[in-house]
Amino acid sequence: MTPFHRWPRLALALCAALAWLAAPAAAAAADPDPQALFARMKAASGGERWDRIGEIEYEAALRQGGEAGRVRVRRDLVGGRHRVRSDLGVQHGERGYDGRDAWMRDEKGLVTVLDGAAARREALTDAYLARNGWFAPPARDPAAMAYLGERRDGDARYHVVEVTPARGATLAAWLDARTGLLARLHRRGDDGRETVLHYGDYREVDGVRLPFSVRQSEGDARYDSLLRLTRVRTRPVADAARFARPASAVRDARIAGGARRTTVPFELYAGKILVSLSIDGGAPLPFLLDTGGLNLLTPAAARALGLRGEGEQPVQGAGEGVQSLQTARAGRYRLGQVELDDQRFLIVELPQLLVERGDKPPIAGLIGYELLRRFTVRIDYDARLLTVSPAGGLAGTDAPDVLALSFDDRTPQATARVDGAEGLFALDTGSGSGLSLLAPFAAGHGIVLDADRAGMMGGVGGHVRIRTGQVRRFELGPHALPRPSADIVEAKAGVFASRLLAGNVGQAVLSRFVLTFDYDSRRLRVEPGRRFAEPFETPATLGFGLDRVDRTRFRVLHVAEGSAAAGAGVRAGDVVTALGGEPAERFDLDELQALLRRSARSGLDLSIQAEDGTERIVRVPPAAPGRR
Repeated sequence: MTPFHRWPRLALALCAALAWLAAPAAAAAADPDPQALFARMKAASGGERWDRIGEIEYEAALRQGGEAGRVRVRRDLVGGRHRVRSDLGVQHGERGYDGRDAWMRDEKGLVTVLDGAAARREALTDAYLARNGWFAPPARDPAAMAYLGERRDGDARYHVVEVTPARGATLAAWLDARTGLLARLHRRGDDGRETVLHYGDYREVDGVRLPFSVRQSEGDARYDSLLRLTRVRTRPVADAARFARPASAVRDARIAGGARRTTVPFELYAGKILVSLSIDGGAPLPFLLDTGGLNLLTPAAARALGLRGEGEQPVQGAGEGVQSLQTARAGRYRLGQVELDDQRFLIVELPQLLVERGDKPPIAGLIGYELLRRFTVRIDYDARLLTVSPAGGLAGTDAPDVLALSFDDRTPQATARVDGAEGLFALDTGSGSGLSLLAPFAAGHGIVLDADRAGMMGGVGGHVRIRTGQVRRFELGPHALPRPSADIVEAKAGVFASRLLAGNVGQAVLSRFVLTFDYDSRRLRVEPGRRFAEPFETPATLGFGLDRVDRTRFRVLHVAEGSAAAGAGVRAGDVVTALGGEPAERFDLDELQALLRRSARSGLDLSIQAEDGTERIVRVPPAAPGRR
C-alpha cells in the first residue's frame, strides 16, 4: 500500500501552464492543428522571451487537507530537468529528475531512484512539460498530438488537445475558447485515477505570463490542493548542480550497542509477517511487515499511544476506493535491537478482518519502507527470523540469484516470468495471496488459470474481483516454481489497475524463498527455502468469502455460482454472527481461514442475522468432490 504523493505533481503542473497561453482566437472554420496552436501560444505568451529563459524557479504556498505548507520548484526549460521540494505539516520530501533518473528524497534525506515502469513514464511526461516540449517541432521533441474537439461546462467553452510525449503519459489540455488560456489539464495515472488541474490568476513575470493559482482535484473536494505562487525568478542558463540527485545517508537508525547485525523473530499471521514493535518506550504491539508500506498506525493504536493526527490526505491500496489518513510523529520505535528515531506514522483504518484477532491484541499497524530503506534485511520464513544488517549489504554483488530491484515509489519491483511471459512484479509481503496477475498482462499474454473460480480480495481502499486458480510456472531469477497459486485481478482503479505492472507477488509465493532485500543498492537475493519444492494446494471451498463488519459480525462478500454456499441459500450481504456455533468475535483471520478450509470437507453452520435482529441457522453442506 502506498499513499498518494501529490504536491510534486501539483507543483510541476505549474510548469505546464507556463506555456499554455494564447491571444483571443478568431473563429475557425475547421479544427485547429495542434502544432499551429502551440506556435501561436508561444508567440502570445512571450514569444522569443521564452528562448532567453534557461531556468525558472518559484515558491508557492500550499493548502491541502486542512494543512498549510510551502513548495519550491526548479525547472530546466531546455533539458526538462526539474526538482520539487514540499513541506506540509509533519510531511516533508523532495522529488526530481536529473536528465537520466527520477528520484525521491524522503523527509529524512534518504534518496531512492524511481526506475519502475510507471515512474519512468511519469518522469518523461514531467520532463516534457518542464521544457515546454510542445514548442519544438515533433521531429526534435516527439509527441503524438490530436485535437479532440470542443467541450462545454456551463457558459464556458473549451478546445481540448490531447498530447502524448514519446514513451510518456497522455495529457488532455482544456483551453478556454474565449481567452485562449489553459483552464484545465487532465492527467490519468497508471492506477486509473484522473487528476484535474485548474489554472487561474495569470500574471506577467519577466515578459512571460504565469498562472499564480493552481487547484488540483481527484474528484473529492476534501483532498483538493491549492498552490499560490509567492515568488518567481528566471535565469538565462540552467545550473546543472541545482538538478543533481542529492547524496543519501542514514542518520536516524542503528542497531543498539553498535552491533553490525541482529536477528528479530517473527510469527506468521494469515500468511503475513507479524513482529512486535515498541513505540516511545511503550509495551510491544503487533505490527505487520509490508515491503511497500510506510509506518502506519490504526486510529485505535494511535489513541492508545497518545499520538494525535494532523491533516487529511488520501490513501489508496488494493481496492478502487480512497480513504482518509492523518499523520503523526513518534520519538522512536524499536524492533528487537533495531532503533529508528523521530518517525512519522500515517494514521488510517486497516480492514477489520485483518485487525481484529479475537482474544489476542489487535493489529496496531504496519512497518516496511522506513526499516528496509535503512538496513539490509534477510527474511527466513523457515526459521521465522529477520536478520538486520547495515544498508548496502548487496552492493556490488553480481550473482545469478541477486536480482535488480526497481521502484515506482516505495514498493520494490523485480522482473519475473509467468508461463514464459516476462513482466515487472511488485514484491509485497503485505499480501497474504500468492501470485496476483493484473488483467491487462494476463490477457495480453494469453495466461489462463487452471482450477479457475471467482472470488474477491481487498485491503486499504476496498475490494476487487478476482479469478483464482493456478498457473503452470513462475520464475524469479534462476528459480522456477511449478503450478503456484495465482489470481487474475480485475480492477478499474487502484494499484491493481496498472497496465505497466504485470502483477503482485505475495507471501504464499515469497515464503517459498529466503529473501534478502537491500533497498539501498536496489538488489534482492533470492534463495530457495526448505518448502520451495512443496506442491501448492488448491483446496476445495464452500464457495463464499467474508469480511468483518465489526468485532461481533462478518458480512458475506461474495458467493460463487453453483457452490455449496449458493445451494444453501447464502447470499452476498448476509450478516454472520456465528460460525459452527462459535461467536464471530472468537475468530482471528488465521482461525477463520482454518475453519473454512476444514469445513469444505465437513460442512458448516452459519448464524445469519436479519435486519430486524432475528437470526437463522443455515447449514452449508460439504463441497462437492472436485469442487474448488
